[in-house]
Amino acid sequence: MSNRHHIFSFTVALIVLVNISPAIGATTEPQTKQFVQLLPKPGKQDTKNAPLQLNIKNGKNGVLLAITFAGEKITLEKGAQPAPPGGMYTVSLDGSMVLQETFSEPTLHIEKPLPMQTLGNGDHVVRCEVHYSIGKTYEAELPFSFDATPIITLEKPGSKSPVPDPLVGFQFYNEKQEVVGFLDVAVDERSLGVTQITSQANGEKKPLSQWTGKPISIAELPPGQHLIRLTATGTNGGESVQFVPFEVEALPMLNVDKNKEGAMESIKATFLQASSAYSGSVEIFYQHGVILSLQSKEPSVLIKKSDIVQAFAQHKLSLPTKPVPLVVGLRSANNTENWQTILFLP
Repeated sequence: MSNRHHIFSFTVALIVLVNISPAIGATTEPQTKQFVQLLPKPGKQDTKNAPLQLNIKNGKNGVLLAITFAGEKITLEKGAQPAPPGGMYTVSLDGSMVLQETFSEPTLHIEKPLPMQTLGNGDHVVRCEVHYSIGKTYEAELPFSFDATPIITLEKPGSKSPVPDPLVGFQFYNEKQEVVGFLDVAVDERSLGVTQITSQANGEKKPLSQWTGKPISIAELPPGQHLIRLTATGTNGGESVQFVPFEVEALPMLNVDKNKEGAMESIKATFLQASSAYSGSVEIFYQHGVILSLQSKEPSVLIKKSDIVQAFAQHKLSLPTKPVPLVVGLRSANNTENWQTILFLP
């Protein structure tokens, strides 16, 4: 069965720093998946009155095989001892035995889980043989289609987020095993790692960052259109893919605290938090030369008037007696820049 690929629209406009406006074009509604569908049996068979009947049910923790058996009544000769009721039944899946048990009643009404955790998507046949105590064997088989392709559900987050962090839900085929599937998250086709999805978390809906344990870092991404790829893979190899487009238009931000004369008292540079190296750098120029240069791993840098006074002293420059322009250059981790002038007066 073919893999499933979906595009889920998620637009992020980062104008200054973290002013992100997510606009999701469509919401994928939650679905209840039927992993098993019965197939028509070949030929005309009277199964309604057959002594051995099979049925398959989609259970909460996997697929259940319902077996119903009623042995034929045997007329005994006078004085003959009746055979004890019961016998043994055997269940096979695509020719491989998966279950064999005895029973001691004249009838059988049971439901047993079918082990299909690693069964490939496609058409299959389950078969049951009942060896009754009178020496007679009954047989029945049931063709079905199995599709354990996971379902990925995406929804718009309830509030604005500094990074693309949609609400994500998964529905994997689950036989109550510890791990039901895997999630691979990639940005621009570069994998960020694989996360195991447990049986307990199966069906939950939460922000993507809570599934992976950390938010997606966009600080190093260049401005432009980008793409998150979510790949959910079940334990049988069934795979589903969804895409989340977003846009980065990030500029580092400069806030200037001024006095009544319009001269600076302090400046604050703000960047997106980078996951590695530096989040950004600040350079201050005076008379065509750099007098102060800083790099920061943190997303913000505060520079006070006293820091600039000290920079003048270190460069053996005379302090101005009237407001002079300083050029401030900000450069973020993705090499976007913001250049401004400020007035400085000690």
